[in-house]
Amino acid sequence: NVARVIGGKTAEEVKRHYELLVEDVKHIENGHV
Repeated sequence: NVARVIGGKTAEEVKRHYELLVEDVKHIENGHV
């Protein structure tokens, strides 16, 4: 499974982590830290 090789994460885990990062960036840009 190639997805397992990349940082030991599955595609779903990577996607979820990315979405959390995007939310954090939105909060920072809006001044809601």
